[in-house]
Amino acid sequence: MGKQIKSSIGTADSKALHKKARIYLSSLMYANDPEEFDVKWNEFRQCYLVEDITFYTYMFDYYYPKRKKWRKAWREGIHFHTNNLMESWHNQLKTLYFKNKTRKHRIDYPSC
Repeated sequence: MGKQIKSSIGTADSKALHKKARIYLSSLMYANDPEEFDVKWNEFRQCYLVEDITFYTYMFDYYYPKRKKWRKAWREGIHFHTNNLMESWHNQLKTLYFKNKTRKHRIDYPSC
């Protein structure tokens, strides 16, 4: 995200643009229902069609079509929204149950 928003004026302006983008994207991500998401998306669209059409086009092309996979509004009944829990479980499975034997099958693991 950070590389998509640039300011030709200076670092302070660039930081302000990044902060503004984070606020918009956070409001989109945490919209409670599809209707709220649509309202927030329209606000985002109106702002960035004027201020930075490149960033809006990027979001529209790559993220808007997949909004049901990563927006809270379409993820009802899910108590966590990251894969951290799955990563932790997988690590425990490898270290406790397989006793780290799976890691020895890597090509870069020394065989002596």
